[in-house]
Amino acid sequence: MKVKNLSFRYHKRAPYFFKELSFNLEEGLIHALHGKNGVGKSVLLHILSKRIEGEAVISGEIVAEKSALMNQQFDQALACQFTFLENMQFGCLGRFPSPFSCLKAPSYVMQDHFLKLLEKFYIDVTIPVCKLSGGQRQILALLMKLQRETKILFLDEPTAALDEQNATMVFEFLKALKGVTILVVCHDQGLICRYTTGRHLRMEMDSEGLRQLK
Repeated sequence: MKVKNLSFRYHKRAPYFFKELSFNLEEGLIHALHGKNGVGKSVLLHILSKRIEGEAVISGEIVAEKSALMNQQFDQALACQFTFLENMQFGCLGRFPSPFSCLKAPSYVMQDHFLKLLEKFYIDVTIPVCKLSGGQRQILALLMKLQRETKILFLDEPTAALDEQNATMVFEFLKALKGVTILVVCHDQGLICRYTTGRHLRMEMDSEGLRQLK
C-alpha cells in the first residue's frame, strides 16, 4: 500500500486536519499506528479505507487493493443467537438475502487450513456466537470481512474491550493470516512490540494543529 501527499479537511472552509502525508506499508505485514486519544488515528483509517462521507475534501494518492475496516464495535456485525457458521453465511449475503433456510455453507469452511485455524483457537462453529469468548467473536468478525477477498485490513483498537488472554488470541490470529496487509491501532504496547512485523507509525499534532506521522 502506498500513500502519497495525502491531505484532508472536513469541508472547503475548514482548516486542514493533516496535509501531505506520505508513507508505504509493505505487503503481508502487521503495521502499527500509535498516538494519543483524539489525535486522529480513526480518521486516517476511515480515509484510507475510503469510508469518509459528506463534504470532506481529500487530495493526494492512495494506492491499495481491496480493503476492509473493523472498528471497536465489532459485535454489532454479529447475530449472537446464531452459530459461528451461520454468521459466516450471513456475511456472504447481499443487501436483500434469500431466506436463511436456503443458505449453503461456504465451500472453504471444510478446507483443512480453515479447520486447523478454528481448532487452534478452540472455536466450535456449531454453537451460538453468544457462547464464544470475546476473542473468538472478534476472530469471527474478522473472518466475515476476509471472506470478501480483502487484501488490506484496517483495525481500530480491535482489542480495546478484551481481556489480556482474548487480546493475545486476536493478535495470534492476525499473525497466522497469510497475504493480508494489516494496519492496527492499539494502545497495548506489549502486544504491538510482540506482534508488529512492519512499520510503527506515530500520529502527533504539531504547533499549527496539523497531524503528522513520525
